[in-house]
Amino acid sequence: MLTATPEIETANASAPTVSMEVEEFRPRYGRGLATAVLVVAALAFLISMIMAPGSSWRYLPILALVVTVTWAFFWFPAVVVSPAGVELRNVTRTIVIPWPALQSIDTRWALTLHSAVGSHSSWAATSSHGHASFADAANARYRADTPGGMQRLGSVGRNSSAGGAAAIVQRRWDELKRAGLLNNSQLERTRPEIRWHWRIFALIAALAVATALTFTLI
Repeated sequence: MLTATPEIETANASAPTVSMEVEEFRPRYGRGLATAVLVVAALAFLISMIMAPGSSWRYLPILALVVTVTWAFFWFPAVVVSPAGVELRNVTRTIVIPWPALQSIDTRWALTLHSAVGSHSSWAATSSHGHASFADAANARYRADTPGGMQRLGSVGRNSSAGGAAAIVQRRWDELKRAGLLNNSQLERTRPEIRWHWRIFALIAALAVATALTFTLI
């Protein structure tokens, strides 16, 4: 007796798969710089303890301020790609762009996502050149709002941090398109979700005040 089970299994096996993984992109140079500043600050404080143990505490606020600012500008920013959308975690705020809103990806100066809720750039993914090289022309930018598929816009340079982040976004975007999950999708809001980093502001402000007060006592 024949059944339809094999046909169902074959259809399921050929169906496009969509990753549920959350991917986070940070440029290597940013992490390297933040680590180097932390090491230098720790060595500077250690030397101050050896040379002038009684007054070494005065250097703590300024060293902590330098480390915190470096971390906020070069380690904390990231591009987070999830099944729900793309988060552009910048220095002052995080901008969440849902997949149905995404319209095009640009990397001319930095990773910039053009969407139905506005255009936003990433601090963590910048381009080392104003235009992509000819060797990178195979890595295409696309638009999703064209009839019958996606429209090629230009090239994405893999050698820049913008190109690396764009490759991740493009791959996940293509997966969702092939799976048909973005067909006839509707936006829940007309503005992107924005989360301001008030704790970082407060910490930097507090360290700046502590540094100013310390120098007045010297």
